[in-house]
Amino acid sequence: PEEITFTPDGKGVVFSAKDVGRAEAWSTDFDLYYAPTDGAPQPKCLTEANEAWDTQPVFSPDGKTLAYLAMSRPGYEADQFKIVLFDWPGGRRRVLAETWDCSPSSIGWSADGKTIRYREAPAKEGDLTPVFACELATGAVKRLTPREVWALPPTLHPALGSARRGGGDYPRRHLSPDGRRQLFTLSLI
Repeated sequence: PEEITFTPDGKGVVFSAKDVGRAEAWSTDFDLYYAPTDGAPQPKCLTEANEAWDTQPVFSPDGKTLAYLAMSRPGYEADQFKIVLFDWPGGRRRVLAETWDCSPSSIGWSADGKTIRYREAPAKEGDLTPVFACELATGAVKRLTPREVWALPPTLHPALGSARRGGGDYPRRHLSPDGRRQLFTLSLI
């Protein structure tokens, strides 16, 4: 997942940006915007109601739902991200597994669109982080990585990697087209 994605019809993009004027340095209010690929009209803010951070837009395989990560406390960088599902275009929003005590660092859809897979943010530098799947219909959460993988240092299991804090070198998660395999990449440069 990245900070930008094409809309299902390819006629627009959804991206994350901060546009808060003079409060730029103190604000955590990143929003999601929609912009047509032809450049007209101006980008439209999709998450204006949330004054905290909105990021990592990802469309479902059928193109009917936009999932993204959102914090709820403005100005609080250590807030937890929650997964928000937005009926595309312009429908209702709901938080997936709202009571789950976890802060996803990256999200992606299963091939059938029935679950969202996500990686939890690391507790501290050098930690490996588990991968979970959450069913959209029930909100049930299942851990996909075994607990013993959690204990391995990143040098022994580079496919799972770890996020380095402060440098912006966060892992990128990629699903195979059939949704059966996952690959994490991490730039250490």
